[in-house]
Amino acid sequence: GGDTMRAARLFGAAAGLFEHVGVPIPRHDRFDSHDPRKGSWDPEEMACAPAWAEGRALCLERGLAEALAWADAAGRHDIA
Repeated sequence: GGDTMRAARLFGAAAGLFEHVGVPIPRHDRFDSHDPRKGSWDPEEMACAPAWAEGRALCLERGLAEALAWADAAGRHDIA
């Protein structure tokens, strides 16, 4: 669904940000199991691969804007 694709896009954006700034991802937040390039996703998750790749390619500003828009739509004003 839409939430799944949005989540995949945001996970991709986060993965790209961590890689770009060269900060190690905390062990409990590692994205290895969510990286479609690693071939570890099941068929349902593979449907999310294009959204993940799109998110990974986002610039920082766009990724943050999308995350904040999601938080606003979900009523999570404590995130922003």
